[in-house]
Amino acid sequence: MIFPYWEIRLDSEIHWLPLLPVTIHGQDTSVDVLALVDSGSEYTVLGLDLVDRLEISLTQSKPAILVGLGEHEEPGEMVPVNFQVGKYRWTGPAVFSAAASRRAILGQTGFFAFFAVAFRYWKREMDIRRRRS
Repeated sequence: MIFPYWEIRLDSEIHWLPLLPVTIHGQDTSVDVLALVDSGSEYTVLGLDLVDRLEISLTQSKPAILVGLGEHEEPGEMVPVNFQVGKYRWTGPAVFSAAASRRAILGQTGFFAFFAVAFRYWKREMDIRRRRS
């Protein structure tokens, strides 16, 4: 599947980002998000606001610590989540944290463990293929 990079304007500058439309499925509802595909992120990270919107329980969650730039630490809770991109559905771990209040992040666990991704910045596209078991 080929997905284009998104043109984002920040402070009157154009940035091209590998953003991917993803559907996150909860108990009885689903939410569409635009997530940053980030090969440098250890975890897939979702905003805390999605916990209530998706009716996801954190009672069986595992605590996780997200470490960002400058070794800044942010707490989170990891649980299995049902994702969908195009026709592909999978269940993978995601960390719910305030660190993703502005944008969802698709990282190593939860996304890259299930897909092979080729970034082609010069073409402003990414090629995402389901990993064969």
